[in-house]
Amino acid sequence: MRQRLLAFFFFLCHTAVMLAQDVRIEFDNASLPLNNVISQLESKFSVRFSYNSDRLQEKALQLDGTYSLTKVLNEISRQHALEVRKIDASNYVIVLRDTNDALKSICGQVIDQATGEPLEGVTLVIEGAYRGTITNEEGRFTLDGLTAKDQLSFQYLGYQTVLSGVDRFEDPICPTLEMTYDTNQLHPVLITEYVTTGFDRNNSDGSIEITPKKLGILPGLIEPDVLQSLQLLPGITSPSESAANLHIRGGTPDQNLVLWDGIKMYHQGHFFGQISAFNPYITEEIKLYQSGTSPAYGDRISGVIDIRSTREVPDEISAGGGFNFTQADAYVKIPIDSTFGLIASARRSFSDIVETITFNNLSDKVFQNTKIGDTSADEDESIELLRNEFRFTDFNVKAIWQPDARNYVSLSSLFVTNRLDYASTVDMISTSDQLNLTNNGYSFLWDHSLSNDWQLSLKSYLSEYDSNFMFAENNVPDNDQFEQIKNNTVNDFGATLQSQYRWKEKHRLLGGYDFSRARVTYLINGVDNGVVETNENEDDLLNTHAGYLEYRFLSSSWLVRAGVRANYLSSNSQWYAEPRLYLETTLSQNFRVKTSGEIKNQSISQLIQFEFNEIGVGNNIWVLADAADIPVLNIRQTTLGVLFQKDGWNIDIDGYLKKTRGITSFSRGFDQSNTEGDDYSEGTSESIGLDILIKKKTGPVRSWLSYSLSQTNFLFPELQASSFAGNFDQRHVLNFANTLTIDQLQISLGWYFATGVPYTIPSGIGETEENDFFLIFDQQNTARLESFHRLDASVMYDIFFGKQHPCRLRLGLSALNLYDRQNEIEKDFRIEFDADENQAPQVEERTKFGLGLTPNVLVRLDF
Repeated sequence: MRQRLLAFFFFLCHTAVMLAQDVRIEFDNASLPLNNVISQLESKFSVRFSYNSDRLQEKALQLDGTYSLTKVLNEISRQHALEVRKIDASNYVIVLRDTNDALKSICGQVIDQATGEPLEGVTLVIEGAYRGTITNEEGRFTLDGLTAKDQLSFQYLGYQTVLSGVDRFEDPICPTLEMTYDTNQLHPVLITEYVTTGFDRNNSDGSIEITPKKLGILPGLIEPDVLQSLQLLPGITSPSESAANLHIRGGTPDQNLVLWDGIKMYHQGHFFGQISAFNPYITEEIKLYQSGTSPAYGDRISGVIDIRSTREVPDEISAGGGFNFTQADAYVKIPIDSTFGLIASARRSFSDIVETITFNNLSDKVFQNTKIGDTSADEDESIELLRNEFRFTDFNVKAIWQPDARNYVSLSSLFVTNRLDYASTVDMISTSDQLNLTNNGYSFLWDHSLSNDWQLSLKSYLSEYDSNFMFAENNVPDNDQFEQIKNNTVNDFGATLQSQYRWKEKHRLLGGYDFSRARVTYLINGVDNGVVETNENEDDLLNTHAGYLEYRFLSSSWLVRAGVRANYLSSNSQWYAEPRLYLETTLSQNFRVKTSGEIKNQSISQLIQFEFNEIGVGNNIWVLADAADIPVLNIRQTTLGVLFQKDGWNIDIDGYLKKTRGITSFSRGFDQSNTEGDDYSEGTSESIGLDILIKKKTGPVRSWLSYSLSQTNFLFPELQASSFAGNFDQRHVLNFANTLTIDQLQISLGWYFATGVPYTIPSGIGETEENDFFLIFDQQNTARLESFHRLDASVMYDIFFGKQHPCRLRLGLSALNLYDRQNEIEKDFRIEFDADENQAPQVEERTKFGLGLTPNVLVRLDF
């Protein structure tokens, strides 16, 4: 059976490759005059060649199959003593090589001089010729059609370029080349493998960069989830055990600036936050800023998560697809010609077709203690479940045009949808809940180089968020009908003109102008038997003008970024200044010290509506700051830390102090003690913490420990005279993980621990003059949930097929919470009435638990 399966995938790889190559140029086992081949290339690929036609008159080229432009040019160099040199994106020159030089083939491996790690993606170029290759995942390369006079250039970001002769690699054992980290480059990477493969720390701006393509296996994950991967870093937590609801150093998810190709995202999760809404297989890079943010980023006060899809024009068709127990996906990268390419991807859940154990566990977690969860578990035959559909989709399309070395243009689009359709009947009373969450976006980017040191950028985006909830109840015996809807939309358009100038290699000046226009609407409408009982709506518009300027100095021992951002808000006609500073210096070869300070403001945030619906999701709404109830959020943050790297050890220690003003009881969702639940109060918060990351690599084993010690306190004088613990305050959060890589096998095991978040216990039940009952709350957040911990594991195995067109079949298995612990993630309270009304109402405590033992399986094919 295994041999048949492998044979099937082998056939599928080659079939897919041949189909994909149909857009290229095809030759049928022919020996063609070289002049004719060149003419066909010029016509097919819109390029031009300069050459002496007389010297090529008697030459022929043996070609059979479908070829890209690059591969035909390689064949010209390989079959004849010719060199093809690239002048620009559309022009090439063909020159004669010394015919006395015998053709040679070479091979080798490139490694990091300090760590001994193989370097993937090193560019190997033949000096003066349009030919070369890149190293594979093991740092290995092969190249043929060389002469003894050829010079090789090995180039890799953050490393010193190495020049070498061909004779160094003629040894049949494929010798090793060591590359050394370059501390004098303007854009070096200080620490590679900051946590594991695919995590790097960028020394040019202090950010953390995650590259999903290079990302190694992570505990409990079989795919490189864009947002879940960030939770391995200290200072980033998700108390609700979800992918999208990230809390960065005491902040809330709505305070994070999440960008996809420059598009502001207002909804980032599938399955209501359990899976990130961004396809990792077309994601090129994720830049994370927890502090020291560039003034080019605005409109949010917590972390910045800048997600960027593939930027390069594809040089050949590549595609892939697969499925796990929650979704199926596919992507394709297509070069139209050498300057223009298209990238597309799509994902969809299949829970409406088949329900897996993974989906059922996610669904049980999301809907526990709601009517959906209660009904699905109820054995009362009077309850008839009519519909329970819960699904998501997302897809992306991106066009890339790079007509020459000085211009780059891209158009991106993203469409994210989550839908819930639930209906049931109990004793001839039919109810239905429908919830649609969408976030569609579009962006445009034009980068233009005026010179090698002066660049201009023009960017724009449109983000459209829509949350649409509808509830309907039909009481057949009493002939009663009730409908309720809640709509929340955000229409956000923005444009940026930015300039960057660099001089004397170490100095850079960045400046720009931002304009954004956000329209936020909110509607609640309730109709009882045709009579409108509730009709609340808001339609707010905010124009924001912002200018920013940043100076950066970067040398082998210093990084200085100092800048300011100034925002003008039309809603209150006020200016807000946001100075930013980041410093980093070298104390010794292995030690660096860093510090930062920043002020940021935010004019749009989320409010929490308790008990709006009985399905437990979709209650949060986006609102704009106003002059009455919702103030502009303001944050002041300072940090101080040290970095250490030596002999496979990476240690990063960072302390921070963060003060936030303008938070409200609405935005933090406190339990209120009144009957209507609309008491408004404004307060402040203070977060102080210490983030520690320790990582060690020993041969094929990587081990790391991330630990956060933090405290977040709120002060709301109208709620409580003294300060109290913040809603998502977790004093201790620890991640300990290990990975092992042996050839194509990857294994990962990790343990996660976190102290419980606070919650408020009701002190009693009150009653109004209308005989309505309500819960009474006194002291806020005086109790805590139990500590949370779980053990996660993952295994992945890769099988490769083919040599000329390699395909990879990836098989994976993961398990969350191996020992199936019941972890508390939330508590709430409600009033329980006696069915016969013979007893006084009682307070009922309900606990929400995280995922139990949850397996997942991956089957994926990339070619």
